[in-house]
Amino acid sequence: FGPRCHLTRYTCQPDTCNYHDQCIETDDRITVNNFTCICDEGYSGETCQYTDTKITVYFQEVPIPSSILAHFITADGNVQHTRTSTFKRIRPDEDFVSIYTSNKFHLLFTEFCNNYYLTIAQEKSILSAIITTTIIPSQRCPHINELFSSTILEFSRLRRIKLYPLLCQKRSELKCFYDETFICLCTTDRFANCFSFNHSMIYNCRESHFCDNNAQCFQDKPKCPTKSMCVCDECFYGTYCQFSTKGFAISVDAILGYKIRPHTIFTQQSMTVKVSVSIVMIMFIIGDWLNACVAIERIFTVSKGANFDKNKRRSIAKWIIVVVIVLTTSSIIHDPIHRHLVDDTEDQRTW
Repeated sequence: FGPRCHLTRYTCQPDTCNYHDQCIETDDRITVNNFTCICDEGYSGETCQYTDTKITVYFQEVPIPSSILAHFITADGNVQHTRTSTFKRIRPDEDFVSIYTSNKFHLLFTEFCNNYYLTIAQEKSILSAIITTTIIPSQRCPHINELFSSTILEFSRLRRIKLYPLLCQKRSELKCFYDETFICLCTTDRFANCFSFNHSMIYNCRESHFCDNNAQCFQDKPKCPTKSMCVCDECFYGTYCQFSTKGFAISVDAILGYKIRPHTIFTQQSMTVKVSVSIVMIMFIIGDWLNACVAIERIFTVSKGANFDKNKRRSIAKWIIVVVIVLTTSSIIHDPIHRHLVDDTEDQRTW
């Protein structure tokens, strides 16, 4: 700064944003604060001074999706309830997902595989809490088409809603259900507590579309979104759906791509990776080449009989070993030459 821009302003210090984000200096002629903090996941606030509530969700006896949509519902007295939705990706080698929120909430619905699940229901919301829960089949919220007969479904909406309390009273295992307008909870007194819920809310990304290979782009809010994600078509994967499995066939790259944990030593890798590496090493050492050499040697032994020369056999075997090494190397040398590394900032790994 200064008349000739010769002076340097050191606004962003290591502790400016409490070591939890990236500090970016801004022009003080535009804003009062001459820096902006981009907080890491799990932290919020102007200087990332607050710790968000962490919710760890496990899946039991339900399909583990590749991503989920989390709906946070906040109900404060007689005020209209508020809803905040966010997307979260799930790694293929994990059976849980961690969701962070900086807002108070009373209900959490998770949506995946075209189903709603009542994940958390709490009367009091505590900020910066650590919550662990498990989604089980009994938490699923069925549609009224699964609960009412075809005759009742033909009733007018107002007449049909009057029958909702009967669902909770007659079905003790029912926790929630929904129709085209509402989501209803079955209270401890077996009454139906319903609130409006927009099931057709569109989260398609507007303006810029950064997903590759015709993937769908979704954002967490229709206005002023803070997060976005790509939903890949079949045979595509990666943060931006930039990778394809079509050229891999049954390659280990496609099968174990997400199983390999980055920046982790081999002894701490998953059992799938350890077993796969062991099998590959065994196949390489005593695989097809060894079987072929043994078969050829037996053919010569049988054909020559007593005239078989052992010294000559040793000499030929040495040359065969050299030839096998050369052929094996030449058959796989193209892979490291043509392969290139791609940094995936979202998954924080290199492909």
